[in-house]
Order: sequence, then structure tokens, then C-alpha cells
Amino acid sequence: MHFVGMLAFRLPGVEISYDPFLTFLSLVVPIVVAAAAFAVVGRRPQALLVSGLAMGLGISGMHYTGMSAMRMAASVAYDPRWVVLSVVIAMCASVVALWLAFRKTNATQRLFAGLVMGLAISGMHYAAMEGASFEPANTMAGHAGHFVGRAPLAFLLAGATILILSIGIAAAVYDRASAERAEREASALRRSDERFRLLVEGIADHAMFMIEPNGSVGNWNLGARRLMGYGDDIVGTSYAILHTDEDRASGAPARALLEAERYGKSAVEAWRVRRDGSRFWAEATLVAVRNESGLITGFAKIVRDISERRRAQEALDRAREALTLSQKMETIGQSPAAWPTILTTCSPPFSAASSS
Repeated sequence: MHFVGMLAFRLPGVEISYDPFLTFLSLVVPIVVAAAAFAVVGRRPQALLVSGLAMGLGISGMHYTGMSAMRMAASVAYDPRWVVLSVVIAMCASVVALWLAFRKTNATQRLFAGLVMGLAISGMHYAAMEGASFEPANTMAGHAGHFVGRAPLAFLLAGATILILSIGIAAAVYDRASAERAEREASALRRSDERFRLLVEGIADHAMFMIEPNGSVGNWNLGARRLMGYGDDIVGTSYAILHTDEDRASGAPARALLEAERYGKSAVEAWRVRRDGSRFWAEATLVAVRNESGLITGFAKIVRDISERRRAQEALDRAREALTLSQKMETIGQSPAAWPTILTTCSPPFSAASSS
């Protein structure tokens, strides 16, 4: 904007050209500073004010560096009041630009914000030019060297503008594609989470619930509600309520959490208590859940009622004992000489005394 405005600037009878290096520097400075400001605010929104002030100084630096690039048979002086005003306008415009850039606004609001920003930057330029006074000189300042005239500068600005717009369009397309890809990934993640939730809720024969690091119940599935008898009112209560009085007195719930935290997992078979006070034999597994930093964020608890399996195992054990006893009795009947040895190995009521 600065150099387009300067192309319209005329001093009667004075030929104006521009120093290539300072001209290039004045173009680079605001681009670098603005990019840095947007990057900082994107990561740390609380740095909005500082970044906006720095961006305003960069824009002001662009103007006054561009003015320094002018080569003409005249000297330039500045009114400090107008210089301060132009810098303040640039800073305010930059802060507003950053604030609007990171707000959710509709198309109309963005258009209005763009118009306000354009007027603010133009106001900065013309405020600075209002404070500039030109004193004709006999010779061209800095006569030695190669300078760029108005026509080459116009072509240079047109090319730079096209390049910047092309980069901006490419960046916008890339950002839009990235946003759409992120939205697709987020949607896929939501669907995956929903499917997982439905899967967990659908497992009715396993109690599955999350335990907070302090041992309180975070949430649980339908199977937990069916097996334990509690509703959502248990959320926030210590999971030790599901243990027997004996386990709580011995500190078993706390030991299970400590074991899972140390070794990643704790698995036991023990009695558990329902809401109505009834007990069942359970297979309980406690798994530590960690975040990317390795810190404990909670525990996953899975409880399964294996009372039937325990009863079947006990019946099988009794049958094996009965079979062993039957085999021993059969041996006694077939070999009287082995009676003393066999009788000493039998459990009560069999004994050497009773055989007499």
C-alpha cells in the first residue's frame, strides 16, 4: 500500500527514484513481523497485545524505511506528533487485525473488518505523510549508486503483489484442505468413540468402568449396573464400596490400585458385594491408563461374575476326592496287607484306631 501511494506522490520539478536495497527491506520487514505475530498468537492467544504492538511497529518501519529509500533532490523532515500518531494507528490496527483473525466471524463481519483494516493502514500512511515536509536541495541526495525509477517500481510492486496473492491463495487452499482433513479425522474419531461406547454398553455380562486416580468411580457400563445393582449415583464414590468389609479393612482396594500403578495391571479372584449386600465370586482386573507423558489418568476396571465356574470347580474337586477315596477303599478290599499304609493316608474319620 505504501509504495502504491508513493507512486501517486509528486514534488513539482523533482525527480524521485528509489534505493533497491531499502525498498526490498521495507517490503520484507512487515511480512516477517506480521508472520511472526500471527504464529505467536496462534500458539499463545494471551500474547495478542504484545504481538499486535510489534506488528504495528513493523508496519510503521515499512513506511519509514520506504521513505528512506527515496532518492531526490530534496531533504525530508518529520513532525514528531504526526510520527507518533501514525505509529499508534498502525499498532491499533494490528491489534484489531490479530483479534479478528482468531475470532469466529461470518463473511459479512470479515468483509467489514477488512474494510476497517484497510482504512486504518491508509490512515497510518497519510498521517505519516502529513507530518513529512520536503525541502528542495540543489543536488540529488545520495547521487551515487543505482536507483529504481517510478515505472520499474510500479512493475516491481505489481509482480510482488501477484506473488503475494498467489502465495496467500495457495496458503488458503492448503488451510482449507487441512481443516477439511482435520474435520474428517475428528468425525471418524467421533464415530469410532461412539462405536466403542456402544460396544462397551452392549457387554452385559462384564462390569466395565473407569476409576479416577483417587479411586472414585468415573463412569461404568450397563453390565456394571446389572451386575452390581448400582445406578449412576455411584459415580464419584470410592470403588472400595464394591469390596467386602474384610477387604476394605485389610486395605485391599488401595493395594490393587498401587499394584496396577507399579506393574500396569492387577488381577485377582475374590468376593465382591452388590448393592443389596449379596456376594458373588468375581474375576477382577484393574489396568492403569496413562497419557502420552506416562502419567496416570485413571484405571480401567473389568469385573466378571464367575460364581458358577467356582461352584463347578468345587463340585469337580469333591468328585475327584470321592473318586480318590473310592479307589483307596477298593485297594483296601483287594490287599489287606496294605491297610496300615492306606489308612494312615486317609482323611478322618478313617484312622488306624477306627479300623480296629
